[in-house]
Amino acid sequence: MSLLRFVYLYWYWIVALVPIVCLIASVAIYKVDVPHWDQWCLVPYLDKYFSGTLTLRDLWAQHNEHRLLFPRIIMILLAAYTGWNISYELAVNILLAVGIFGTLAYYIKKLETQIDNFSAALAIPIVSVVVFSLSQWGKLVMGLVYSNISKCTRCGAWFVNFE
Repeated sequence: MSLLRFVYLYWYWIVALVPIVCLIASVAIYKVDVPHWDQWCLVPYLDKYFSGTLTLRDLWAQHNEHRLLFPRIIMILLAAYTGWNISYELAVNILLAVGIFGTLAYYIKKLETQIDNFSAALAIPIVSVVVFSLSQWGKLVMGLVYSNISKCTRCGAWFVNFE
């Protein structure tokens, strides 16, 4: 397959990569590798983790109006095994956003048989722009955002598994 034919057939995937590349570059340039705001609430949990007294009740404890069981587990493990390098949290944020995009792209491709191909092809770059939007840059460069992103990813995975 020639390059021109490849670009003609898959132009929408190529265009959809632009927002993720911009997001990754922005996070790499502007990341803050210091715990920020609510991340400092993780210190007592890390202390309990390292002393061996961390319980399920601690993990299930309320944080503001949320119960962050899975995000808290991820944050504790990342902090414990990376020396609390926030870059790993940011990478998890991006991977979860890729999971959301993958779920939505899967449904768009699945609907391609019901709508015209051009509309489906146009929807994929639009979804990419929305999911990887730099409008949430403040949260994306400081970590701890994956409590919300992980909820969306889990919901998307649930829909894929139970269709």
